[in-house]
Amino acid sequence: MSRAPNYSQSGSLELIRARGWTVGDRLRGVSEHGDRPVVIELVFIGEEMLVAKRVREDGKKVHGRESSWTLGCRDWRRVRKARTSLVRGDSHQMTKPVKGHVK
Repeated sequence: MSRAPNYSQSGSLELIRARGWTVGDRLRGVSEHGDRPVVIELVFIGEEMLVAKRVREDGKKVHGRESSWTLGCRDWRRVRKARTSLVRGDSHQMTKPVKGHVK
């Protein structure tokens, strides 16, 4: 397992792009300190920011909201590939449409 080059957003984004992870992928991170593993689902991957939400391995929501994440504190591995990925532009990726959103 590789670790992100640094604790910054840019290091996290480099790791995501290098591994080909996309919005909707579920990642499991293990700390070298023996803490409980963390599972997140990627919600947004932008030019300068990564947004994810904590979930259980089965995908059920854990308390909390979507938030900005860095990946430098844990070793990350994809545990589930996104079923579909919607891509807009070069590196911007979008999540599922918002409920009630009219096309």
